[in-house]
Amino acid sequence: MAGLLAGKTIGVIGAGNMAEALVKGLVAAGGVRPEDIVVSDPEPRRRELFARMGVKATQDNAEVARGADVLVLAVKPQVMEKVVKEVAGHLGEGAVILSIAAGVPTEKIERWAAKSFRVIRAMPNIPMLIGKGVCGLARGRHAGARDAALVEELLGCSAKVVRTDTEEQMHAVTAVSGSGPAYFFYLAEVLMDAAVGAGLSEEQARELVKHTALGAAAMMAGGDESPAELRRKVTSPGGTTEAAMETLEGANYPDIITKAIGRAIERSRELGEDPCGKGKR
Repeated sequence: MAGLLAGKTIGVIGAGNMAEALVKGLVAAGGVRPEDIVVSDPEPRRRELFARMGVKATQDNAEVARGADVLVLAVKPQVMEKVVKEVAGHLGEGAVILSIAAGVPTEKIERWAAKSFRVIRAMPNIPMLIGKGVCGLARGRHAGARDAALVEELLGCSAKVVRTDTEEQMHAVTAVSGSGPAYFFYLAEVLMDAAVGAGLSEEQARELVKHTALGAAAMMAGGDESPAELRRKVTSPGGTTEAAMETLEGANYPDIITKAIGRAIERSRELGEDPCGKGKR
């Protein structure tokens, strides 16, 4: 796979699940050679996992930054300022910084770096681990179209990339797709519990719910019909689905979901303003 990534060195600080998904996708797609990827993390077990992929793993963040054409900051918002200030002096002037931390605006990263680095902010999600992720992307003020294309190629190895019109929209991306898999998992969890309560075995419940979710997702992904149209197709007048939907609507199900998304957006903003929660009462 030849493209903008060809010959680039990728540095990744933080070896959590999202970093794992990024690196696995890159290696599998042939976008970057494993020996051109350097990852740092304080946890030995995480470093060992990346080393087994043929990737260099270290404890030294500065080592990762030196020589990186793209530096991925895959750390928690609470430590982002510390990490940026630690490594900024080791980065080359031409490096692109990709942050995947929830809530942290590019302006803050630029200010902490004290240089005009090209910063791009992205919000991936956990299905990237199996190459089925989706990722929002926003450019900082110094990042150009080519920088965005480079990062999109990197993320695109394991995710569908959606560019936002403004960085402010990244809070909504975080709430909808970044946190979104948990909402679906929660629904599946509740469905399974209800199925067992109705007399099915745990194994039966798991298979029914799992394949129902797979089929529903495939129908949404494979056609042009909206979720509302697909729901109407399932909901026969006077039938069992209609009875269930009336119960959900009576319990203000749409309002509950809307409130949950709103709270996630609020929390994303809080993380950007005060990641350590020092200003919270």
